[in-house]
Amino acid sequence: MTVSDFLRMTIRHAVLIAACAVVGAVIAFGVALTRPQVFEASALGYVVTASTGGDAQGISNLNTATLSVAQTYVPLFGTQSVAEGVAERTETEDSAGAIAGSLEATVDPNMPIITVVARAETAEKAQQRANAAIEAVAEEANKMQNGGEVRENPPVTLEPYQNAGLPGSPVSPNYSAFVLAGGGIGLLLGYSFAYYRFRIDTRIRTTRDLEAITEHPNLAVLPSAPAVKREEGLIDEPDDFAAREALRKLRTNLRYVNVDSPPQAIVITSSFQGEGKSTIAGNLARVVAESGQRVVLVDADLRRPTVHHSFQVDGTVGLTQVIAGAVDLSQVITATPVEGLFVIPAGQLPPNPSELLGSRKMKEIIERLSAEALVIIDAPPLLPVTDAVLLSVHTDGAIVVVHAGETTQEHLTRAFGNLDKVGSPILGTVLNQSSTKAIGRLVYGDAEYGYGYGKYQKSYYYYGDKKLRKKASKTGSVEEITQPAVRPVPSYRSSGIPSTSDTPHSEPPTGAVPVIPSADATASNGTAPSSRREARAQQRRKT
Repeated sequence: MTVSDFLRMTIRHAVLIAACAVVGAVIAFGVALTRPQVFEASALGYVVTASTGGDAQGISNLNTATLSVAQTYVPLFGTQSVAEGVAERTETEDSAGAIAGSLEATVDPNMPIITVVARAETAEKAQQRANAAIEAVAEEANKMQNGGEVRENPPVTLEPYQNAGLPGSPVSPNYSAFVLAGGGIGLLLGYSFAYYRFRIDTRIRTTRDLEAITEHPNLAVLPSAPAVKREEGLIDEPDDFAAREALRKLRTNLRYVNVDSPPQAIVITSSFQGEGKSTIAGNLARVVAESGQRVVLVDADLRRPTVHHSFQVDGTVGLTQVIAGAVDLSQVITATPVEGLFVIPAGQLPPNPSELLGSRKMKEIIERLSAEALVIIDAPPLLPVTDAVLLSVHTDGAIVVVHAGETTQEHLTRAFGNLDKVGSPILGTVLNQSSTKAIGRLVYGDAEYGYGYGKYQKSYYYYGDKKLRKKASKTGSVEEITQPAVRPVPSYRSSGIPSTSDTPHSEPPTGAVPVIPSADATASNGTAPSSRREARAQQRRKT
C-alpha cells in the first residue's frame, strides 16, 4: 500500500476510524471509573551516626560507610515487623501484608537520605502511613543492631528529615492515560476494519480501476450531475459544461473505434439496471444527430422500456409489433424535435422478449435500419437476462455502461464474459456518474487522471468578456448567445429516411413517420441488398 492509498483509505473510512477511537476512549473511561482511587504521600529520613551528632554540619561530612548503612535500611520497609509497627502507629485495620505492599523506599545515590512512598485509599491514611514508616524502620534497625532491644542513642540511626504532606488528588486511576490508551486501541481497530474494507471493496470508480480488469478502451467519463440523469420528458442539451463535453467526447471516440469500418449498429447495455444505459443511449443519439448524422434510437428493452417516456412518444405500437409482422417498420419510426433523430419505441411487452430479440426478423430490422442511419439500441442489462447478448450478435458491437461507485469488478468481468462467449465485439466502456466534487476526487482519485473540467471551462474554452463567459456557461457555446436557438425538425417524405430541410419547424408532426421504405417498395425497385455490407455500399452510391 502506497502513501496515497493509505491517505485515501483514511479519508474514505474516516467516520469508521473516528467512531472506533471514540468508542475505545469511552470504554476505557468507564473502566477507569470502576477502579479504586489511590493517594500517594512521601516522607524523607536520613541516616546519622554518633560522630556527626545529627546536625547539618554532620550531614555534609557523611562518609561512604554511612551511605552503605542507608542502603541496608531499604529492605526493612517491606518486612512484616515494620508493617505491624506502622499499623500500631496509624491505628488502622489494614493487614500487615497490605501495608508492606503499599510502601516503597529509595536511597539518594549521593547522600544517605531515604525516600519512602506510601499509598492508601485516602489522603489522610497515605500521609500517616508514610510518616509512621520512617519511625517503624528506625525502631526495627535499632533492635537489629542491639540484639532485639531498643537502645537509646545508638551509634547509627534513621531520623525523620521531612514529614509527608497531605496529597491533594489521587494518583490512580489516571483518567487521561486510560482515555489515551483506549483511544489508541480503538484507533488501531478502526484502521484494521478500514484496511479490510479497503481490500474487499472492488467497486469501480476511476478509469484506472477499469484498466485493471479490462483492455477495452474507456470512451467517456460522464460526471455525476442532474443533467445526465434520466427525467420525465425529452432528453435535451444539458446545462452542465462537463456533461456536454463528456457526451461529445463519447461521440468523437465512437467514430474512431474502428476507422476502416465505423460501427453502424451499436448496443448500449450495462451489468445491472439503474446504471444509466438508457440515459446514455438517448443522449448519445441526440449528440450524434446534432452533428449531422442520421440516427435511429431503438428501445429493445422489452422488459422495462423507457425511450417513449424520455422522448414523449406513443409507445403502444413499436418494435414488438414489427417483429411479429403486425405492422411495417416504417409505421413505428417516429421523429423527434432533434433534426435527424428518430426513435422506435418498444411497443407491447411480450412474454418471450429473448426469443424476439434473437430472431432472424430482428437481425433483418437492424440491417435495414443501419443501411441508412446509425442505429443505437437501448438493450436490457447483461447479467439478469440474456437479451443484450442476443442483440449484440446482430450489431457491430456493444458499449457497456459502468456506474462509478456501484458496479463491481466481478460484475463487469461477468458481463464481459457473457459477450465474449458469443463472440460479440466490445467497443468500449462508459464510466457514468463519476464524482466531480473535490472530496470525491481526494477520496477515490480523479476519474480521468486529474483532468479538470472546471479549469478547462474557465481558462481555455471561454475567453473575453465576463458577461459572455457567464452566458456561455449556461448555453454551451458562444454562437448560441448571438444567434437565436432554433430547434429545426426535418421535412418528411414517404420513402427513405427524411432528408434535412432548410425550413425549421417549431413542432414535430404527430404520429408515426415513415423512414425506411417497405419491403414491397424495395422489391419493386429491384435493388434489394443481399447483405448488410452491400446495403451500406448501395446507400453510399445513392448519396
